[in-house]
This record gives sequence, structure tokens and C-alpha cells, in this order.
Amino acid sequence: MPPLHAAPRVAQARRNIEKQRNMPKMKTKRAASKRLRVTGTGKIRRGSARLSHMMRGKPARRLRKLRKHDLVHPSDAKRFKRLLPYAV
Repeated sequence: MPPLHAAPRVAQARRNIEKQRNMPKMKTKRAASKRLRVTGTGKIRRGSARLSHMMRGKPARRLRKLRKHDLVHPSDAKRFKRLLPYAV
């Protein structure tokens, strides 16, 4: 009769074998995930630049427009989607 503690070892061995069969998970670039969002249609949204300092020299109208988010240009979208592999 096998010892009572042999069953967990067999289960652990099976889990290790299954882990080795699966492909490794892809990692999301954390910097990109903090700066980009994916819209419902799959486009990528980004914040505007030039809004972090030296606001006094910029007209109020320009500052209002900079507050809004903008879409990433389609030529760059493929590169950004690679940084966010699990974003739809």
C-alpha cells in the first residue's frame, strides 16, 4: 500500500507537466496600460501632450482643447496594440 502523502505529489507532478505544455503568458506593458485606453470599437485613445507645465503662456482656448483625449493615429495603432495584448 502506498504512503498516504504520495497522492499530493502525483497531483503536483501533473500540474507541473500541464504548466510546461502551455505557452507562456504575454505581459502587458504597464506604462502603456496607464496611458492608453481601448474604445469599444477597438481604437486606442490617448491623452494630449503639452499639458503638464508652463500653462500660463498658453491661451485658455488651447488649454481647453488639450484637456480632451485624442485617438492614436492608425499608422501607430498596430504598434500600441502590441503593448496591450489583452485589450480587445
